Amino acid sequence: MYDTTYYSDFNTIFGTFFGTFFGMFIGVFIFIMIFALIVGILVIIGKWNILKKGGEEGWKSLIPIYSTYTMCKLVGVNPYWVLITIAGWFLSSIPLVNLVSAVASIYFTILLNVSIAKAFGKDTGFAIGLIFLPYIFYPILGLGNKEFVGKNPMEDIIFKNTNQQSNTNNQNVQNNNVSETQNEKNEPINQQELQNKEQSETTFCSNFGSNINKEYIFCTNCGTKRK
Repeated sequence: MYDTTYYSDFNTIFGTFFGTFFGMFIGVFIFIMIFALIVGILVIIGKWNILKKGGEEGWKSLIPIYSTYTMCKLVGVNPYWVLITIAGWFLSSIPLVNLVSAVASIYFTILLNVSIAKAFGKDTGFAIGLIFLPYIFYPILGLGNKEFVGKNPMEDIIFKNTNQQSNTNNQNVQNNNVSETQNEKNEPINQQELQNKEQSETTFCSNFGSNINKEYIFCTNCGTKRK
């Protein structure tokens, strides 16, 4: 007969070890899920109040992609970055594209958070806190006494030329409108000056009563010499 004592002890030890390991795994998983839930709630609370301070509705922070789009508009970041990031997620399985996508995502994260900090008068150090500790710094910014200063985005090296060209075109349109307005204002004055000039260059015929241009010596109607 076979001695089953060894196998019984092995099964007992293995079962105990597996049960302990599985219990620890479940405990760690539950802890991570609770921590992620708390972090998510804190970030949403912070973003909710940040949007309200900027004049936007707070409920927009509850919709992931739309909240990022709204935040971009609030602080002056080009919203096309949201589309670029989403496209990067879908194309991340393609070689080399996943690297470009990762770099674009990191750059957009820095761009957005620095712009958010500057929109509330904060420095780059606070923006670093928004990036690495969002569950702390977003509530600080949203629930704190710092008010929304205005759009002051970080310089975008990708969409820089597009923004400059747009601003140049808008400035040209404004200059044209100002010039047209000034011309409209000056037009009556120019007409009056022209009338005065014409009157200064003409005289009246003492006999016929008609106008005689200074270029003529005699009246063209009656032949009377101009005085």
